[in-house]
Parts: sequence; C-alpha cells; structure tokens
Amino acid sequence: MTDRPHSTRKLLQLCGAATSGQLYHHLRLLIDAGWVTPSSRGQYALADPERTAMALAAVQACR
Repeated sequence: MTDRPHSTRKLLQLCGAATSGQLYHHLRLLIDAGWVTPSSRGQYALADPERTAMALAAVQACR
C-alpha cells in the first residue's frame, strides 16, 4: 500500500474504525513531521517509503 498515493477515502478504509476527523488530525501530524506528503487534492503519499520501512523495522525489533 506504500507504492502510490491514496485518497482519504481509501485511508479510512485501511484504518478501520478511524473517523475522518481522526484521520485528518493524524495526517496533519505526519505531514508536519515530514513522513507524509499531500500529492494532490485528497491524495497522500509517504514522503520517503524507504525511511518509513526502516522505521517500522526498528519498531518491530524493539517488541
């Protein structure tokens, strides 16, 4: 799911129980932190998929 931008509708489907307000709140935090970029109207993508994969692997290793 990291290979292309996704719409907020698709992101809501992937998040399950998240509300649109929660999604936009978290997207804003991720954009401000440089993890996500808005690619076009209502579309969002990972700013650096490789960096994200490395961070997720580090988190998983700590479990």
